[in-house]
Amino acid sequence: MTKVIDTLLRLIAEIRAQIEARVGVQLVLTERAKIGIVTGGALAILMIWLGLNTWVGHIEHQYGDVRINLARLKAQVESGAWSERKSQSHILKSVLEDRLWTAETPGLAEAGFERWIRDHLANSRIEPQQIQIRRVPLVQSADAKSAGDATGDPLASVQRMTAKILMPFDENALVALLADIAESNKIMTVDRLVVRAGRNARVEMDVSTFFRYHERIR
Repeated sequence: MTKVIDTLLRLIAEIRAQIEARVGVQLVLTERAKIGIVTGGALAILMIWLGLNTWVGHIEHQYGDVRINLARLKAQVESGAWSERKSQSHILKSVLEDRLWTAETPGLAEAGFERWIRDHLANSRIEPQQIQIRRVPLVQSADAKSAGDATGDPLASVQRMTAKILMPFDENALVALLADIAESNKIMTVDRLVVRAGRNARVEMDVSTFFRYHERIR
């Protein structure tokens, strides 16, 4: 600290000499003024030092975090965990793809889905009054590639098929159909279920599944 004060005093003397040389009059500084200048300079230097110290501490903290993350990543790579996770992801992808509704054409997919619904209702001796199927792309994007294009989004070839079913109300038949949907080997969801009471009680329900275009190998 003594060195800092001595340095400030020398700077004050130099500044004083320059001012006197230019102005041509002797600049008189009281002891109080000298103390004020020295104190102000010391505070400025202290603030700069504290700022630099904080900045250096922040950089050291970031560097420590980077080293820790790098060590963790290196340990995972060397342990072979990435290869195991990649293998697991491929298995999971295969399982999920098997649960998609596949067909050579969208028309065949709709016909197969409708046939599945009618067959399961027939097990309960129920004839649906109406089945309407609507398909929408799973990925709503202008950049989505055509189905089967491996360079595009992998979900670009997947569509959501929703069947709007209108059928007479029968408690046992409805429970059986819901159980078949839940236990199906294909992904199916009940999006809407309404029971209309009255003289001609009926059920309105929306059942969805997911269709993936599957080109036939020639």
